[in-house]
Amino acid sequence: MVEPPDETWFDKLKEMERQATEIWEYEVQLVPGLLQTRDYARAVLESAPRQKLTRTVEDDLAVRMGRQGLLTKPEAPQFLFVLDEAVLLRSPTEPKVLAGQLEHLLRVADLPNVMLQIIPLERGWHSMLSGPATLLKFDYGADDVVYVEPNGQGLLSYDPVTVRYITRRLDLLRSEALSGAETIQVIRSKLEST
Repeated sequence: MVEPPDETWFDKLKEMERQATEIWEYEVQLVPGLLQTRDYARAVLESAPRQKLTRTVEDDLAVRMGRQGLLTKPEAPQFLFVLDEAVLLRSPTEPKVLAGQLEHLLRVADLPNVMLQIIPLERGWHSMLSGPATLLKFDYGADDVVYVEPNGQGLLSYDPVTVRYITRRLDLLRSEALSGAETIQVIRSKLEST
């Protein structure tokens, strides 16, 4: 069952993130919000039309930065981020913003509960060409949940068939991606050329 978009989808996602024991995320376009620097997040938020005229870029920026405490909280979830190499190539207009973001990715990759992998463009087609997705995994018999965000509206799927399908595709993607050490080398190389 896919839950239709509503005013509370983001609140539901944030609550699920706090309860998850593992979070696997694949992103094809941008650095995921949980890994964004303030300057990078601001550039992202300013580049898109505002969906909610009652919220400002500063409001959304505060929420995005606040969520990042999830990475280092006591008993933080285990994170697996797989980024398409295109994420490292798509730059905000200010080169220093991308440089700061790449430095931040290197710091985050050092966290004991974070695995960061890159899927190189040269690998061609892969198991997640359908787009980005997040898998939230839970202990104690709770059902895992898939989150996707088509056109800016978050959709949460609790359907076991969908969850198994995305889990399998993310497993395949992990096996096709660079190792953590290779990923660090790619990010450092990109940083040196920025």
